[in-house]
Amino acid sequence: MDKLLKYTLIEKIMSTDNEQVLSQIRDLLFEDEEDFWYSLDDETKTSIERGVNDYEQERVRPHDVVMEELKAKYKK
Repeated sequence: MDKLLKYTLIEKIMSTDNEQVLSQIRDLLFEDEEDFWYSLDDETKTSIERGVNDYEQERVRPHDVVMEELKAKYKK
């Protein structure tokens, strides 16, 4: 592949704002790296990012604490 073609491709990539095109190019270029993040849909990514943000803001509780509260609440 010659350098002119590479530079032309770079120029096209830099000038586009089409998220779908950029996503497809990324998927094509990184398909061998198998980063699962890029295969997730936007809703899943948003949910994960919200969870990370909750953790960073200390808006989480340990699983064992929640389980103890539930056991105490629903104990027969």
